[in-house]
Amino acid sequence: LPNGGDSKQAYLYFQSNTLGDITNYPQPFYPNPDALPPINGGSLTGSSLSQIEIANVVLPVKLTSFEASEKNCMINLTWQVTAETDFDNYTIERSDDATRFYEVGRLSKTLENTGTKTYHFTDDRTAKGVQYYRLRLSDKDGKFSFSPVKTINVSCVGKKGVLVYPTLSNGIVNVKLPAGFENAHIKIINAAGALIAINQAKGFYRTLNLKNLSNGSYLLQVVNNQKVTDNVKVILQR
Repeated sequence: LPNGGDSKQAYLYFQSNTLGDITNYPQPFYPNPDALPPINGGSLTGSSLSQIEIANVVLPVKLTSFEASEKNCMINLTWQVTAETDFDNYTIERSDDATRFYEVGRLSKTLENTGTKTYHFTDDRTAKGVQYYRLRLSDKDGKFSFSPVKTINVSCVGKKGVLVYPTLSNGIVNVKLPAGFENAHIKIINAAGALIAINQAKGFYRTLNLKNLSNGSYLLQVVNNQKVTDNVKVILQR
């Protein structure tokens, strides 16, 4: 709104959504100096807006395909792109509820200048059950867009995956860590994103006593060598 809305004129801009998902997109509105203000303050013929100009938004890359498949308890992601103009990187994100996504890997743009490029990524830390994957496509200016979400039902725990059980618990949660994770920290985060506690015990097997916490959803975040490697949601229900 110009001047904080004092002029009673609203300017509305739209972004072309060619990828099917712009959830949490940080800048869906772009300045358009050629846009015209609403006629009569938007009151003409009872409509909220009388005139709208569409802003042309250029996405950082054109995604032509994105596929996910499972093999040997690992998820193989493959995607093809064109027009990597001023492009920077691909962030691979995973979720177990299709709402909260977490980074599981990142690939930089390759140097080839061919018309169509194919990229591959293998997630060997996935959990058993339904998982959701998407790509975050980022350009050098910080703008980004999301790919469509791919859903896949994983039949087993990845060979390097963290095993958490039960995920629906009355307060006791067991964690089995893979090789090389004996010194990992496990953070307990509530639904609001606040850090509740940290388990810093040593060893591959941990038993977390969460009986002092209220019922609800919590995130177990595994940090190994100062890097977040896994995020597993557990629900406390008594």
